[in-house]
Amino acid sequence: MSGSDFLLDTNVVIDLLKGLPAARTLYRSQLASGRLFASQITRIELLSFPGIQRDEENRVLAFLGHVGVLPVSAGVEAAAISLRKGHRLKVPDAIILATAGSHGCTLVSRDAVLIRKAAGVVPCLSP
Repeated sequence: MSGSDFLLDTNVVIDLLKGLPAARTLYRSQLASGRLFASQITRIELLSFPGIQRDEENRVLAFLGHVGVLPVSAGVEAAAISLRKGHRLKVPDAIILATAGSHGCTLVSRDAVLIRKAAGVVPCLSP
């Protein structure tokens, strides 16, 4: 994958689905020209949200159908374990960061703690 590949954190996907202005601006200015991906853990987080309505689930599935969903491979798992130990990350954040690193993607997140801990691991972009 190239420098124009972006792995979207769950919070950014939610912002895009809600049509928030900052997310729309980020998409138009930087993401539209690249390839977009989400981690398998993001898919799980989005679709397992308690109380998700059928129309919301359909919107999530449609969005995920337009981006690549990257699986949690054995390599991503090993990297996530190492990152969690070394950076004291939550499991989902470790998986997302490991997925970005394993696939050479820029991590796109508005989670300031994750961005700080990802410094030096992968390139990061925050709306």
